Amino acid sequence: MIRPAGISDIPEVIRLSETMHQESRYRELPYSGQKFAALLRRLIDSPDGMVAVAEKNGRIVGAIAAVITEHYFADAHISYELGLYVEKAHRGTLAGYRLAKEYIEWAKSKGVDQIDMGITTDIDEERTGKMYERLGLKHVGIVFSGGK
Repeated sequence: MIRPAGISDIPEVIRLSETMHQESRYRELPYSGQKFAALLRRLIDSPDGMVAVAEKNGRIVGAIAAVITEHYFADAHISYELGLYVEKAHRGTLAGYRLAKEYIEWAKSKGVDQIDMGITTDIDEERTGKMYERLGLKHVGIVFSGGK
């Protein structure tokens, strides 16, 4: 079941995000559950924010967070998926698909001009990309990263 997250869901979303962080390209950066919890509160309370969870037998097994913002050089509004994560044991089920679909439907209901999603975790990029394409999104590029 997919449903909007509430403030009481934040500890479970934090639990998922800790694992997601370890699987992501950001794993070398220090993780702050406190900082992420504050962001989740803002997203849940904002009309331009979205957090949804996937439940199986009353337990949260996946989550998605997103935000709408103005484009930096155009008079347009863009929705950005900040993170989509499903526990390994529940990958290959419909949880990820349903979370992504919920996000896309939410963004469309807000009238955004563009909907963005990315893949930056150590998961099956090809399979996830095909899922995004089935949901109507197009592959438009790749991400390069550098730093310390």
